[in-house]
Amino acid sequence: MLFIRFFAFSLTAVFPLALSFSQSVVYLEGQTEIQRIGHLTQYLEDPTLQLSIQEILKDGMLEKFSPCLQDAPNFSSTASAYWLRFEVEKKVQGDYYLEVGTAFMDSISLFEINENGELISARYSGDDLPFDSREIKIGNYLFALDFPVSARRIYYLRIKSDQPLFFPLRVGTLVAFMEYTHDQDFLQGIYFGFMLLIFFYNLFLYCTTREKIYLFYIAYVCSITWFMASVFGYFFEYFWPNTPWINGDVVVSSGLTLITATLFTQKFLDTKTLSPRLHLGTKIFTIVGGLVIAFVIFDFKIIGLQLAQAGLLFMAIYFVILGIRFKLKGFEPAKFYLIAWGTLVVGIFFAILESLNQIPLMPYVNAMQIGSGMEVLLLSFALGDKIN
Repeated sequence: MLFIRFFAFSLTAVFPLALSFSQSVVYLEGQTEIQRIGHLTQYLEDPTLQLSIQEILKDGMLEKFSPCLQDAPNFSSTASAYWLRFEVEKKVQGDYYLEVGTAFMDSISLFEINENGELISARYSGDDLPFDSREIKIGNYLFALDFPVSARRIYYLRIKSDQPLFFPLRVGTLVAFMEYTHDQDFLQGIYFGFMLLIFFYNLFLYCTTREKIYLFYIAYVCSITWFMASVFGYFFEYFWPNTPWINGDVVVSSGLTLITATLFTQKFLDTKTLSPRLHLGTKIFTIVGGLVIAFVIFDFKIIGLQLAQAGLLFMAIYFVILGIRFKLKGFEPAKFYLIAWGTLVVGIFFAILESLNQIPLMPYVNAMQIGSGMEVLLLSFALGDKIN
């Protein structure tokens, strides 16, 4: 998710996005399955943010596009806009749609070009616009591919985001997408229901024990849940659909995660008393969390994002080291704590591999959700063990 792109970006030299030029066509042939088309597109970076569709259509611009050989195009954290180009030919009649498979995209523009090279439609979406402006009102973005059978269209997709530019690009029938979304919402409901259960259970324990450590843990669970709900667009859809400017501040949740996780760790492991030197090390992450929040508030969002990416991953690794150190010292509650943060690191590792297309993308959920779900469960066990 947000904080794994820092490493994905550094590895793109090993797994390059553009390898060789090829001209491919997406065929709509009545498939019942959703078809991934990222590897059938070409892309162009626009660091100036000034290129218009009229300039893109000028002679000589096509040669500047490079092939994208990934099913899920990955441009990492960038201040640039990107243009994707692809051709679509409809073989059979049907309600086909293009999906930009993320809810975390600031600006999306889709331009349709006919066989004569004429611009015939322009559509705009993204979380910079009110939720009701979407063609299909779901978390991801669906655009109808509505043109006659046997015809061919060229599409130019312009994307820009202050969040990582990483998304599956797919085509399929409306029925196929609705079935996929139905299954996804069911599994997402399980995840967020579980997180709410953990929240209320530990809130009840705090009310009965008055142990302040439960407040730190509850705050940590809230920050992770806020982040994940924002990634899948649920907060935008249900809480502020008409105030899209709030979406630009979602990275604040990463800063809060750094702060709340650190405060919980300091309290749980009693680092100030048992290891003052390691305790000083944990304070770095509260400072980093505060800087992330400040950068986002003062509109240095890319810097804040990159800082959050690095900070959250290094924090998870550092806390695993803390768990090992305290377990070796004989601090028994550290065993659950160590396993909990270890599952989060594993989740981050698999998320990095997914972002590089080195392993298949998980349908419906992501590796970070599985890692964070197991982590908060194990931390809850750790709390109970410590209190006992």
